[in-house]
Amino acid sequence: MRKLWFNNIFSFFLACPAIPYAEGCPCNDNVTLADGSPRAIRDLQVGDLVWTISDDMKTLVLSEVITMLHNVRNRIVRFHTVETVTGHRVSLTSAHYVRVSHFEYLSASQLTLNHSLYVVDKTTGNIREARIQSIKIENKQGAFNPVTLHGTLLANGIFASSYANVFGWSHETFQNMATPFRLLYYLTKYLGIHQAIWTNNDEFVWAAKPFLYLDNLNYYIPFTSMII
Repeated sequence: MRKLWFNNIFSFFLACPAIPYAEGCPCNDNVTLADGSPRAIRDLQVGDLVWTISDDMKTLVLSEVITMLHNVRNRIVRFHTVETVTGHRVSLTSAHYVRVSHFEYLSASQLTLNHSLYVVDKTTGNIREARIQSIKIENKQGAFNPVTLHGTLLANGIFASSYANVFGWSHETFQNMATPFRLLYYLTKYLGIHQAIWTNNDEFVWAAKPFLYLDNLNYYIPFTSMII
């Protein structure tokens, strides 16, 4: 039972090639780097510091990119393009999570015009809620899914998750499941090899696959989740 639970936890992160679709944002959506400059999501590198919003939704914080979970460059992918009354616009695959006022995280396909998203005001730089004014389905090239230490980022100024609604698991569940990856990232960064280990040049992340076969680590995730 414990072994099955362990393997299920890693299946999303480590067995992505079995998933016949991609998750994330298209190649031309942007994040904001620590110095305030924009960078296309497709160009993010391991170790980049990007702006996101704190868990209490009160302040902007920096979070480090640890890997590109999906790196799909040459495929046409269907997106839900969401625009708010403030002029913020982001494209997300149907299952990708975004933070919604009063609803925690919902997948893009669950969004309606009755929902409000958290955005960074283009004039003041303050965090605010913004009502969705339009949602349309578009086909765009590429899908890129950066994962940060916080499990969130600002995509075109809209607060979004690093995770998608796969297996029916919540954003919070995925962030807890990623605990071993964060620990390993810290270790590889300390050793100065994090760029080589976590840079993903393939369609799906591969670096942690060997852990699937380490049966003696069946207890590892619940143990680390309790102490982190």
